[in-house]
Amino acid sequence: MKNSLSTYLSYYKNEKKNVGLSLLLTLVQTFALLPIALIIQHVFNYALPHGDSRALALGLCTVLVLFIANSLASLANRHVTLSAIKSTIARIREELVSHSMFSSRAFYASEDLDTIHSRIVQDTERLDNMASSLLTQLIPGTLVGLGLACILIYLNPILFLILALTLPLLYGMGKLLGVRVKRRIKVFHDDFSKFSKGVLFVLKFNELITLSTAEEAELAKQNLLIGNLRSSSQATAWLSTAYSTIQGNILTVGGVIVLLVGGLQVIHHVSSVGSLISFYIALNLLSSSVQMVICSIPVIIEGRESLAILTPLFNDASSRKGEKKPFAGLHEGISFKGVSFDYGTSFSLRDVTLAIDKHEIVGLFGASGSGKSTLINLLLGFYQPTHGTIAIDREPLRDFDLTEYRRRIGVLPQEPLIFPGTIRENLAYGLANASDQEIKDMCRQCNIHDFIEHLPHGYDSDIGNRGVKISGGQKQRIAIARALLRKPDLIILDEPDNNLDEALTLDIIENIKRLGTTMIVISHNRRLIPHLDKALVIRDGTVYNETTL
Repeated sequence: MKNSLSTYLSYYKNEKKNVGLSLLLTLVQTFALLPIALIIQHVFNYALPHGDSRALALGLCTVLVLFIANSLASLANRHVTLSAIKSTIARIREELVSHSMFSSRAFYASEDLDTIHSRIVQDTERLDNMASSLLTQLIPGTLVGLGLACILIYLNPILFLILALTLPLLYGMGKLLGVRVKRRIKVFHDDFSKFSKGVLFVLKFNELITLSTAEEAELAKQNLLIGNLRSSSQATAWLSTAYSTIQGNILTVGGVIVLLVGGLQVIHHVSSVGSLISFYIALNLLSSSVQMVICSIPVIIEGRESLAILTPLFNDASSRKGEKKPFAGLHEGISFKGVSFDYGTSFSLRDVTLAIDKHEIVGLFGASGSGKSTLINLLLGFYQPTHGTIAIDREPLRDFDLTEYRRRIGVLPQEPLIFPGTIRENLAYGLANASDQEIKDMCRQCNIHDFIEHLPHGYDSDIGNRGVKISGGQKQRIAIARALLRKPDLIILDEPDNNLDEALTLDIIENIKRLGTTMIVISHNRRLIPHLDKALVIRDGTVYNETTL
């Protein structure tokens, strides 16, 4: 946890000024409250017995001013801490989102997407709440409490000693309940994560649920998750309330004992009424400060649990930073030299050596599971070879800035990636400078322009969630047009004829040929071979020339 905390605090390095100002304002809050008990004592011990109305009015006005000063310092402190906390949480979220975008396929193969989503959204919010409780409750409450404890010792050491006897009880109950709160919060976080994953599953796979007529079974499953979350959420909230209530009652018992002993002191003329009242007022202020600290503890426990979960992501995100060569485009070609790759259990590719020249149209054929997708994922930099080298223009791919490199590549995945929005937004995604004319010209190349133009809103027509308002073939052609709009040095078409007939597929390939773009076509359809410059076959993780088979 110490390492987690130091990692988290490092994100506040740009907020040193605000954090320092927050601590200064906390001291102002503290010093504004400390004289109040002494002023009250003066009012009751001097102003009232001597009938000094001026001293009475002055004393009470001073008390009022000090309370107002404390409130203003508290508001200012809240403003400063919010600025520091929200800016820091925003930086953390930016880094986590960036990490999620630039992570390798190996990372996503080992991590659950719904869990990552929960971490970025829910756990960062808990960190936000923890920091707020720390800076606006725990630290101010502790400092004010320590100051008021000194005042109480000055006012009446005997009463303070009696009050101090409750501290072991406070600490013991806090320790006991704190362990239970921590344990319960872990269960709540786990149930919340499962509930979140369940909701995302229902939203993402609604069509599968319907087609499988699994509505009742899925609803029962989700209701179970909801029930577990209700139970753990209720238990966590109740335990947190019980924690605060029990600690508050211990303080109240201490206050009653103070009144009892203090009253006996007044009766026996050991102390004055003014001293007892001022002590009790200071004790109430101390109780408020202690309550602030007590209420902050469950929130801080919850935040620390989230911090422990997020720390590996912080460290992983930091380790990925580094300088890479800029990528200026494909000038000569691509080569694989003795490339092997395994997923940790068995080899997917073995000693692959091949070359693709600039402007060349290459087909990659093979059965499902033969290694075609793995080879392309290596070429895109999603994985690093276990052995061997992938070179772009004779330079190792691993040395290039992958973002710049991928910017010069157009990719048609096996399943076209279409997101909710308009056709224009899908076509120009990632291309802020794509002109209307460029978009239309590329759609003509992909034989989709006429269809789009006849829609009621043309290119501004809504495509629906996951493209449900258009056919599979139309999605395919929009995805190809989007890939070509990048004016790529290399375009990769993964099963382009999945949703298109052979004639239309060949027409699109011929149009791309005329653009002079280097192209890799992944397919099962060997009738495409006459239209290619080179045909490669991948079998059992090894690549062969078509002519050698």
